[in-house]
Amino acid sequence: MKIIDLTFFVNKEYLTPQDMLEAQQSSYGYIPWLDKKKELILVKHWNRSSVKLLKNIPIYIFKAGSNRFSIPWDTLIFLIKQQPEILIIQGFGFPWQLRLVRTILPKKCKILLQHHGELPSGMPGLFWQRSFLRLADGYLFTSLGNTTAWIEQRIIRDISKCHRLLEGSVYLTPGDKEKSRKKLGIPEGIVFLWVGRLNENKDPVTVLKGFNGLLQSGTVAVLYMIYQTEELLSEVQLLISQHALLQSTVILVGKIQHANMADWYHAADIYLSG
Repeated sequence: MKIIDLTFFVNKEYLTPQDMLEAQQSSYGYIPWLDKKKELILVKHWNRSSVKLLKNIPIYIFKAGSNRFSIPWDTLIFLIKQQPEILIIQGFGFPWQLRLVRTILPKKCKILLQHHGELPSGMPGLFWQRSFLRLADGYLFTSLGNTTAWIEQRIIRDISKCHRLLEGSVYLTPGDKEKSRKKLGIPEGIVFLWVGRLNENKDPVTVLKGFNGLLQSGTVAVLYMIYQTEELLSEVQLLISQHALLQSTVILVGKIQHANMADWYHAADIYLSG
C-alpha cells in the first residue's frame, strides 16, 4: 500500500530543506511504526525543488506559489505518476488544491485531511471550503470537540467521517530544572511558559490579559513567550507597554529551534495555552 503525506503550505521561512525537516520532525513520529507493507512518501513545498531522505523515507520537495489558488503542477504530475492508495493532506486551508487532487486521482484513493488547529475561513474562503472540503473521504482531529466549528459552518456534513488522531508528538524527556534555568539565565521564582505562533488562533493577547490579572492578585511570577511567527507582535508589544506589571514580568524570547526547546520546558513551572 502506497501512502503519500502531502503538505501544500510553502515553508518559505526556512533557509534550507534540512531546517524545515528538523523543525517539523515531531510530525513524523509515526514513521517507525509503519509495517513493511506500507510504502510512505512525504511531499513538501519550499522555495525550490529537491529530494531528501528522512529515516529512509523519500521526501519530494517541490517549488510552488504561496497563493491559495496556485496550481502546483509538478506536485499534481507527481501524484498522477505515483497513484497512491491513501493521500493525507496536512491542514484544511487548501480546498482548491483538494479539488484538483480529487479530479486527477482515482476514486479508490482515499483522501484524508489532517486538522492543525485552524478555524473555518470567512468569506470568500468559506465558500471554497464548503464547496470542496466535502470531497475528502475522512478528517483527522486531535479531539472530536474541534469538529464543532466545521460542522456548524456546514463544511463537514458527515460526523462519521471525523476521526480522532493526534497530529504529532515530541521527543522530550524529564530534565533538571535548576540546570536548565542556569543554562538559560533564568532566575529563581515561578516561571510561566507560552509557546506558539503570534496569531489569533493561538491567542497570545488573551494569555497576556489573563497573566496580568494573575499578577494583580498578588502572584509574583515571570512569563517567557516563545513564538515562531510574529503576526500579532505589534499588538502584543502594545498591550505589554500599557501595563506596568507586564513590562517587568513578560519576556518576549522570539524564535527557538525545536531541538533547543527541552531546556525551556524543563525550566518552567507552568505552561500556558490560549
